[in-house]
Amino acid sequence: MGNPVWERYVYEQMPSWMDWLKNNHLKSHVELMSRFIITHPYYIPDETPNEKKDLFINMIFNKEYIEKLTDKGISVWYYSSFSDFLEALKPYAENYKDFELIMGQFTKYLWWYSRVYAFLRQRLYVYIVDEKGRNIG
Repeated sequence: MGNPVWERYVYEQMPSWMDWLKNNHLKSHVELMSRFIITHPYYIPDETPNEKKDLFINMIFNKEYIEKLTDKGISVWYYSSFSDFLEALKPYAENYKDFELIMGQFTKYLWWYSRVYAFLRQRLYVYIVDEKGRNIG
């Protein structure tokens, strides 16, 4: 069994991701993102991603979802890795070509997405603990 927090996250976010896929050309986005990663290997995102056009960053970060979690859920999420997210996404990639392409992008540049995820996770930790007063055990 995988990480229950990520599995629920993927399930809940799927409608918004599908909506994005209906309105954007995924292959072009993958190519552009690949070029961006190659030319910006040390990219650090803004405080919180707000660019709806950036599917990949928005797939791994949703502040509203994290705020809904219990303290235990936040702890499970915080101590999870980007690979846990990929594991939760895997069943969709096995059944849908678009998600297979997305998984390929995440896997090819695992080093980059893992680093960006770690940065976003740390920023959200500061927000959850310092600003919201929540407990990550």
